[in-house]
Amino acid sequence: QYQKGVSVVIVAIEGFYDLSPLRNCFDVDWNLSAYERNTVRLNKLGKKIIGREAFPEASVYTKSHFVVGEGELFHTNHRKGSPVVTVVRGSKSVSYFGFV
Repeated sequence: QYQKGVSVVIVAIEGFYDLSPLRNCFDVDWNLSAYERNTVRLNKLGKKIIGREAFPEASVYTKSHFVVGEGELFHTNHRKGSPVVTVVRGSKSVSYFGFV
């Protein structure tokens, strides 16, 4: 269905740390950076895609899977990666939510 233009949302599962199936299936450049607690804040792309109304403007302390790669929607104070990544290609998109 993704190839036909459907948007796909993937929710992190604790203990699932290998993102190679997602890279292969959706042609994304995502790698798990960490599974930890950290402070996150929407970046410019995150504000555009998620919107300021959907996520607090202030920084939020959270435990998440942090992913490095294209489409990072948050930035952190201490580490590379984002708990949410989204790649939009025409009418289709794929998103990974790492919040746990």
